[in-house]
Order: sequence, then structure tokens, then C-alpha cells
Amino acid sequence: MAPNPPEFPQNPPEFLPKSRISPVLAGVAQVMAGGVTGSVSVALHPLVILNISDHWIRLRSQEGRNGQVIGALIGRQEGRNIEVMNSFELLAHGSGGHVLIDKEYYYTKEEQFKQVFKDLEFLGWYTTGGPPEPADIHVHKQVCEIIESPLFLKLNPMTKHTDLPVSVFESVIDIINGEATMLFAELPYTLATEEAERIGVDHVARMTATGGGENSTDLKSSQSTPKSSQFIPKSNPKILLWQREGRTAQVRSKIIIIHPKIQPQNHHISPQNPGNSSQNPTPKSWDFTSKSIPKSSQFTPKSSKSSQFTPKFTPKSNP
Repeated sequence: MAPNPPEFPQNPPEFLPKSRISPVLAGVAQVMAGGVTGSVSVALHPLVILNISDHWIRLRSQEGRNGQVIGALIGRQEGRNIEVMNSFELLAHGSGGHVLIDKEYYYTKEEQFKQVFKDLEFLGWYTTGGPPEPADIHVHKQVCEIIESPLFLKLNPMTKHTDLPVSVFESVIDIINGEATMLFAELPYTLATEEAERIGVDHVARMTATGGGENSTDLKSSQSTPKSSQFIPKSNPKILLWQREGRTAQVRSKIIIIHPKIQPQNHHISPQNPGNSSQNPTPKSWDFTSKSIPKSSQFTPKSSKSSQFTPKFTPKSNP
């Protein structure tokens, strides 16, 4: 006779490390699907990261705490290719696992955005925080009532890693304990930029390196910007985002664009020490200086004698 299988204890022993406790034994709800490959290809624009960072920073400055922000993602979708191009904020009520999205506010904002961006559509939603949790599943189900198969983007503004703290997910349905359960599957993504977007992010990078703001009038500081912040590479730029406490106790988002092959020793570039990135080489094709502009496109007004008119009076002689 075969021996009876060992019975597992209902409660895990205290000496068992947490890393070896399964989600079922620990009583932790499972929110991530394992071994699932993404069904779509995602291209993320830096403008979306800027919007989310600004949304979170304003909330923290107003309330004085690290709150959770929620917003909508908009862009284009062609087949299995999704391009997340912009975002807008959403109004939500409650906190924790009882967050409710104000759908009337969403439909109002969507109508306003469609008047300006007619070719963009609603793709999903974003929030801030650590890894996905059951509260995110609760909000994701509400978004599924608006569109089918929405994307979920989560930005962690408190991470200490130097990599981009952004993760993108899609929802899948899995059978757990005989019940259909919604889970998240992480999607790989790439960064995509347009010409106007590169110029805007380049401006933010210059303000970061020099420590200047919108009201700064120091021309010397803007001219002495390190070369590493004067270009945005075309292929896979790496964005380092962190927060810095200013003199007025307000948090400012700092974004630096660097080449993926360049790994600076110190990622924290302060206004007092902007030389940490001055050793990074600058491609000539992305050096936005007057030298890189062709002479044919430069306009310099010159005075011409033919264009000048000086009236003269010659008296007529009497016959």
C-alpha cells in the first residue's frame, strides 16, 4: 500500500522564509500571470512619462504626501502595434482598494481631447506606485467597462534604480481554484519620439543640468550647458528620472537624456556640480548649435543701397 501523502499545514511555519511561501499559503492575492508572452507591441513616448511625473509631483506638492494618481493613456493602434503618445488626468474617489473612477469626468475629457487630437483613441490608464497589487485589478476592471483590453502603465517615482521606472501590462484571464481570475501580464516596450518631442525634452534636460527654471534669465548658464544634455539620440534613448528637493521644499522632476552606451559614474547632477556629464561625447549630428545650421538656412538681414531711397529736390531753371 502506498503511503499517504503528507498533509500541508494550514498556516506556514514561522521559520519558513517568506521567499519560499507560496501565494496560496501566505494568503496573498495573485495579480501577475507567469509564463505569459505579450500579445501586442508597445511604443511609449517620453511625453507620457513627463505628464505622469508632473501629475504626481503636483499632487505631492499640494497635499504634502506621496499620493496615488490616476490618468488615461491615448494614442494610436494598428493591429498588434500600439503607440502611447499622450495622456490626461482622471478624477477618482476613494483610496486603496476602493478607488472609483469618475466616468462622467472621463467622457468630458475624452470629448475635449478628440476635438484637438482627432486621430488619437483611448488605450488604457496609468497610475503610480510599486508592483501591481489587487487594488490595481479593481481599477482595471472599471476601465474594461469603457474599452476592451486596455493597457495598464505604472510608474514608480520612489525607486532608487537608475533604469526607467515604468512598467506596462495587459490583462489576461486565468483559472485559479476553478474560478476565472483577471491577472496582469507585463509587456515589453520601446521608446519612440518625434521631432517636436525631442526638442521639448532637450529643453528640460538643459534646465536640469544648469539648474535653471522657466524664469531663469542667466544666459551664461544656458550657454555653458554640458554637451551630453544638448542632444537626444535617435535610437533607444535612456531616460533617468528622479526627484530633488528644491530650496522652496517643492519637488522637481529631473530628466536627463543620455546615450544608452554611456554610463556616467554619478547620475545625480546638481546645479552646483554640472560637470559630471561634461565628459560624455556629443554626436555632431545632434549638437543643436549655430554651427550645425547650414548657412543657406540662416537669415541675416543686410542693407542694400538699391533699397535705400533718399529724396532729392532739383530746382527747375527758368527758360
